[in-house]
Amino acid sequence: MNSSTKIFVTLAAQLLAPLASLHAADTPASLSKPMRNVVSLNGMWEIEQTKGGDAPPTHYTSRAPVPGLVDMAIPGCAAGA
Repeated sequence: MNSSTKIFVTLAAQLLAPLASLHAADTPASLSKPMRNVVSLNGMWEIEQTKGGDAPPTHYTSRAPVPGLVDMAIPGCAAGA
């Protein structure tokens, strides 16, 4: 190798070294980390039947499981209100 080739190879190695470290950071282990926070809403929720839906209830008289259906509430909600 002549001196200009050695200089080019050395310069290329110095310029490409940071790129190699960036590629190492994209390993599957680092990609498996969650990109968001997941908040579970499962559990027993307090619910109340409203007529108009204009304002939130001032108190809640029933509890229902989530996930679940309103007809699973304890005590049950009146139908058709």
